[in-house]
Amino acid sequence: MAFTRYSPAPNLSPAIAERPTHQSEELPDSDVAMDSEVATQALRHVPLAAVDPYPRPGESFQGFDITSELGRGSMGRVFLARQRSMASRTIVLKVGQHLSSECEKLAKLQHPNVVPVYSFHPDGRMQAVCMPYRGPLTLAHLVARLKSENLETLSGKALTTVIHECRKVREPSVVAATAGEPVDREAPPATEEEATQLRNRTDRLFPGLRGLSYVDAVLTIMRQVTEGLRFAHSERIVHADLKPANVLIADDGCPQLIDFGIAYDKSNCNAELRIGGTRPYMSPEQLTSFIHEQVEYDERSDLYAVGVILYELVTGVLPFEANFDASTTALENDRNNRFALPPTPRSINPRVPAAVEAIIGKCLAPAVAERYQTAAQLIEDLDRQIARRALRFAPNPSTRELAVKWATRNRHLVAASVVLAALGGTAYGFSQRDVRRAEQVARLEAAAAGEPFGVDLRDAEFLFGMTAGDPGYRERAWKSGHVALDRFGAGDDEHWFERPEYQSLPPERLESYRQKSAGLMLLLANSRAEQAGRTPDAAARGDLLRQAADWNRRAEATHPSADGCRAVWVQRGYIARLNGDRAGAERLARLADAIPRGVVDAVLEGRQFMTEGRMQAALKVLTEATQADPRNFWAMFYSSVCQQMLGQDRESSAGYDICASLQPGFFGTYFNRAQVRLRLGRAADAEADLDRAIEARADWGDAYFQRGLAREIQKRYPEAIADLNRAMELGYTPTSVYLLRSRVHGRMNDLKAAERDFAEGIKVVPTDERGWLSRAQAQLFRDPAGALADYEAALELNPRLIAALQGKAHLLSRTGKNADSAEVLTRIIDINPDSPDAWSGRGVLRARLNDRDGAVADAREALRLTERPGTKYQVAGIYAMSALTQPEDRREAFSLLDAALRDGFGFEYLKDDRELDPIRKDPEFQKTVDAARAYRDSLKKQD
Repeated sequence: MAFTRYSPAPNLSPAIAERPTHQSEELPDSDVAMDSEVATQALRHVPLAAVDPYPRPGESFQGFDITSELGRGSMGRVFLARQRSMASRTIVLKVGQHLSSECEKLAKLQHPNVVPVYSFHPDGRMQAVCMPYRGPLTLAHLVARLKSENLETLSGKALTTVIHECRKVREPSVVAATAGEPVDREAPPATEEEATQLRNRTDRLFPGLRGLSYVDAVLTIMRQVTEGLRFAHSERIVHADLKPANVLIADDGCPQLIDFGIAYDKSNCNAELRIGGTRPYMSPEQLTSFIHEQVEYDERSDLYAVGVILYELVTGVLPFEANFDASTTALENDRNNRFALPPTPRSINPRVPAAVEAIIGKCLAPAVAERYQTAAQLIEDLDRQIARRALRFAPNPSTRELAVKWATRNRHLVAASVVLAALGGTAYGFSQRDVRRAEQVARLEAAAAGEPFGVDLRDAEFLFGMTAGDPGYRERAWKSGHVALDRFGAGDDEHWFERPEYQSLPPERLESYRQKSAGLMLLLANSRAEQAGRTPDAAARGDLLRQAADWNRRAEATHPSADGCRAVWVQRGYIARLNGDRAGAERLARLADAIPRGVVDAVLEGRQFMTEGRMQAALKVLTEATQADPRNFWAMFYSSVCQQMLGQDRESSAGYDICASLQPGFFGTYFNRAQVRLRLGRAADAEADLDRAIEARADWGDAYFQRGLAREIQKRYPEAIADLNRAMELGYTPTSVYLLRSRVHGRMNDLKAAERDFAEGIKVVPTDERGWLSRAQAQLFRDPAGALADYEAALELNPRLIAALQGKAHLLSRTGKNADSAEVLTRIIDINPDSPDAWSGRGVLRARLNDRDGAVADAREALRLTERPGTKYQVAGIYAMSALTQPEDRREAFSLLDAALRDGFGFEYLKDDRELDPIRKDPEFQKTVDAARAYRDSLKKQD
C-alpha cells in the first residue's frame, strides 16, 4: 500500500485534519491510489465524478492529445499522449496538482538510469510533466510474472525470454490505444516472423544477461537501479518510494527510476515535504516517519527498498507480509515486524548464493548503522559478487564459496598447479632452498623492526589526539611519530619500502607496514595543519601549511593502494580550505569520493574527519570499518572517541570496553573511558580506570587531574587535593588546578582556602587554551564580561576553538545580542558542519529574529544530523516561535516536543522555556505534556 501525507488543507474539518490521509490500495498493474484531495472529497461523500479534475482519453490538455490512461499513482495520473507541437510524437504525460517539485528533481537527474523529463506545463491548479515513452514494462510486471516461474531452475537466458513475453503481453493494449498515430516506437508484431524479429531484438538488448545465472542476472539489473540511486543521492535526493512499479524496464533494456513525486530533496529547505512510501518496501525509520509525520530517514531507506526488491526477485515473495490496514496500530506493528528477521532467501530458493543472502541481509538490516551506508558501497559488493570476488562491506559467510570464487577467477593457476605437480614441481622447490633461507632472514629483520613500530605508533596515535592547545603534547607526539618512522628508515627515505629487505617480506606484511606508515605521516601533516590554523602570522602559517602538504605528499607515495588513499585527498582538501581555496577543497573532496576504501583506509579517513571536527562524518565512516572488521582496534577506539565527543556516553563506554578487550593495558583506553564514566555518574569505575592509566604513565598530569575530579565526586576530598597538587607539579594547566581545587576546598568548608585558590586561578594569566576556557567558565555568572574576554583570549590562540566559540555565543545570547550570537554559531558551522548543536542553536536565534525560513532550514539540518531528544526539544522551540507567523508550524512543534519528552528529555525545562510560550496556551500543549508524562511513568512502573 502506498502512502503520501500532506499538510491538511485549511478547509478540512477538525476530525479529518487530525487523522492522516491514506491512499487506497494499489491495483496490480496501474499502481492506483487516491490523491489526498480526492480522498478528502470521498470522506465528505461528494461524488468523485463531480470533482475529477483530470483529463480523459480523447480530450486535450496543454497541447497534448490524451490517448489512454497508463496508470494512477499517489501524485496524479499518467497518460499516453500525442504532443502536437513536436511532430506528433508519442510521450508520457503525468498530470497532478503537486508536480513542480518532482519536475525540479527530475531536471537535476540527467542519468541513464533515471527517466528524463522533457518539459513542465502548469494549468491553473493542475500541472503536467512531459516525459519520453520508453515502453510499457515495469519491474512490477516482471515480478508478477516470475511468481509463476520456478526460480530454482530459471537462467539468465530464460529471464530474457520472460521479459520478452511480458512486453508482448503489455504492448498490444498500449499500441492499440495509439492506432493511426505517429509513434516513436515499433508496433507490436503482427506475424510470427515479426514476433521472431522482436524476440531477436530483445535478445540483443540483454546480451549481458543471457550467459548468466538467474541470480546474477537479477543482480545485474538491480546494479543499474542502484546506480540510478547513487546519482540521485549525490544530488541529495532520496527517492523514498522505490518499488518494482517505479522501475521502468525501457525498450532498450535499461532499467530506469520513475516517479519522484514524494522524493525528499535534502538540498531544498523550502520544499514541501511529503512523507510516504509503499508499505512492503518501507524501512523501519520510514514507517516511523509516516507515523510521526516528520522526515526521519535518509538515503539508506532507499537501499533498504533495494534489499526488499532483491529478496522478492530471488525468492518470489516479499520478506514481510503486505498489510493494508491503515491504522496507526497496524503501522506500528509493521515497523516492529521489520526488526524480526524474515525467512532467509536460501531457505526459499537454495540456488541463492550465501554471499547474495549476505548482501540482502545487509540491505535489510533494521538498524541504519548496520546497513549499506551509501549506494556506492552496495554497487561495489554487487560488482564483486558478479565478478566472483569476496564482498567488501557485507560479510562473506561461506569459506567454501570464497574458495570456489577464487578458483573461478584463477582457472589458469589451478590448471598450472596441476601441470607442475605432474612434472615434479616439488623438485624445483628444493633447488630454491638457499634463496628462501636468505629471504626468511630478511623477513625476520624487517618483522623485528615492525613490533616496536606498533608500540610507537600506538603512543603517537593517542598523543596526537591530546595535542589540542598543548605544545608539550605536540612535541611528545612528534617525537613518538618520528621514532616510529625511523624504525623503518622512513623518516629520511621516501622510498624505504623499495629496499630489498622489505621487498622480500610477504606482500600482506609489507602492505600493512606501508599503510600504517602512511597513516602516521597523515598525523604529522594534520599536526602541522592544526598549528597553521592557530597561527595568526601569515608567514609562519604558510610555512606550516607547506610542511603539512609535504607530509601529505609523502603519505600518498608511501600508501600501497594503486587506486590511492581517500584520506590523503580528504586531508589535502582540508589543507586547501586552510589556505582559503574553497573551490579546490571541493574538487579534492570529489576526487576522494571516487576512490574505494578498505577498513584501514576508512580508519584513516575517519581520523581525518575528527581532526577537522566533523564527528558525525567520522563516526559514519568508522562505523563502517568496525562492521567490516570488528577486531580493528583503532576503528573501534576512534568510533568511541566520536561518540564521546557527540555526547553518546553509553555507546562510547561500551566501545571502550571492547577496546580494552582488544588491546589490554593501553593507557589511552582507560583514560578516555574514565571521562565517559564520570559523565555517567560512575566515579568509582572512573577512578579505577585512571589508576591503570597512571600505572602506565606515572608522569601524566592529565590523569591525576581527572582522578582528582573522580575523588571529589566520591567526597574523598583530601585525596582529591593530593591528586590536584600532583597534577600541577607535573605541569598541568595551573588555572584549571586552582579553580577545581577551590571548589574542593569549598566542599570541605575551608572557605579561606577556597577563596584563595579562586583568586589565584583568576589572577594567573593562562598560557594555553585550556586555561582560558577554565577561567571563562569559572566567571560565567560572577563576571560575564570577564568570561567573554577570556573566551576571546582563547580564540586569539586558536580561532577555530569550538568550545570558546560556543561559550562566546552563549554569553552574547544571554545579553540579548542574538544577531551577534548567530554570527558566532555560523563560524562554528563553517568549521564543523556536522555539529547539530550549532545548527539548532542558530535556528533558535534566527527564530527570535523572525527569520522563519532560516530557522526552519537550520532545524531540519540539525534533525538530519542527530536523533538526540535534546535536539528535538530545542527544535520544537524553533517551530513554536515560527508558529507566530506560520500557524501550521505548531503541528511540528508538538510532534517534536512529544518525541523529546517521551525520550525523557525536557520536563525540567518546560516551566521556564520562553521559546515554547507561543504554543503554551494551546490546549494541545498540555495534552502533549500529560500524554508524554503518562508514557514515562508507565515505563518507570515496568522497570
